[in-house]
Amino acid sequence: MIQEEIYTLKSGGEGKIEKNAIALIIRLTGGKFRQMESLLEEIYRIMQINEDVDVVSKEVVEAAREQLA
Repeated sequence: MIQEEIYTLKSGGEGKIEKNAIALIIRLTGGKFRQMESLLEEIYRIMQINEDVDVVSKEVVEAAREQLA
């Protein structure tokens, strides 16, 4: 589900995600769907603002988490 959501972040399905970023998303959300959805939406916003960022990394996930806190 996470990878499918990330692929839709960038137009044309060009979004990619690092494995350690997936692990961090799962760890931060505890697998809770609503928290995961909120975090993925914030990651989407960050990716839209920073158009030069093509890969969802651990740093992007952490930045999204900080914005939600």
